[in-house]
Amino acid sequence: MEKRCPADQSELVSQGKAWACPTCGAHYRVQGHCMDCGAEMERLQACGASNWFCPQCNELKSRTRVRTSLARD
Repeated sequence: MEKRCPADQSELVSQGKAWACPTCGAHYRVQGHCMDCGAEMERLQACGASNWFCPQCNELKSRTRVRTSLARD
């Protein structure tokens, strides 16, 4: 996923779990959607590992089965 601000195409800067645009000041978060059912997924992080869980399918998904995008906070 490209880390560029949708508003002005500046490169985004990481701020923990969020991303910020240094030019316009907008804040974004990474949002995942299940490629099987389209539901918004939950990101699970523990012990350095990151996984995606689909509440609609009720299962963990490989990152290859997740469509990610930036959502403005």
